[in-house]
Amino acid sequence: MRIVQQVGGSFGAAVLAVILATQLASHAVLTAAIRVAAFDTAFWWAIGFTVLAVAPAVLLPTRLRRHRTALARVPPEAIPSGSDSGRAATSRQPTTSSNESRDDGVMSWNSRRLLLPAGMLYLVGALEGVEVLRQRRRGLTRSLVTSSSDRDPASVRLLALTWWPAAIVALATAASLPQFGIDQRRTRRCRVGGLAVTGLGVALRQWAITTLGPFFVGHVLAQPGQTVVSSGPYRWLRHPSYTGQWLEMIGIGLATGNVLSMATCAPLPLVGIKARIEGEERELTTALSGYGAYSRGRSRLVPLIW
Repeated sequence: MRIVQQVGGSFGAAVLAVILATQLASHAVLTAAIRVAAFDTAFWWAIGFTVLAVAPAVLLPTRLRRHRTALARVPPEAIPSGSDSGRAATSRQPTTSSNESRDDGVMSWNSRRLLLPAGMLYLVGALEGVEVLRQRRRGLTRSLVTSSSDRDPASVRLLALTWWPAAIVALATAASLPQFGIDQRRTRRCRVGGLAVTGLGVALRQWAITTLGPFFVGHVLAQPGQTVVSSGPYRWLRHPSYTGQWLEMIGIGLATGNVLSMATCAPLPLVGIKARIEGEERELTTALSGYGAYSRGRSRLVPLIW
């Protein structure tokens, strides 16, 4: 296992190094902005690798537990004394078959129920990646590190540290602390409800992105020729795309069926979203005429609340 981890880590580092070198080699003159953009691209790839590793990491403890349980059920005299499996089996204390079946069943069910929220997280990440590619085709770069054009770079870093990690922490919590999960009957309802909430969030965010069109960017910066948009979801909310983002994470936490995971996915993304909205409000109020009148009577994130 350690050899596999070392090989995998070396392979990942090599891939990221190639991506970084490719980004730098595509420019004849290297400026600070180009270097930042290159590291930003490598950072996005690293985030993608991390998200893709969530599901195998969640399932790995279950496979290990099943292997150990199977060894415990094999009589010691049936295993060669010189093998590693024989030493592992003889070193384990015997347990009752009912306890073994119950533990193995609980672990297996706990891991299976995390496949849905993990898949939901993959879907959200894929859609965000598609939007990044769309913006880059228009000559824009979404940076998680810094940007000379961003009026509030601190908020985008805070959003990056609270949005994706909320879902990853929720999945890890549900996998490592199954005792905080609810019963199977209620878990099914949570899975359906979480899928519906995340679907609503995805639909709302994509609707907001489509409505803004070329004015939707990853930076706090008013675009040339930008005007106040009051159609689509912007008729009711000033920042419906962030409402969609928040709903996506809430749905993922709900689908885990774990109380701690739900508690993580609700407030944690809100920290970065609130900071980002406040930064955008300052920029839009200053740069766009009529935004002050538009903002009156419309909530920022949640209708009738804030």
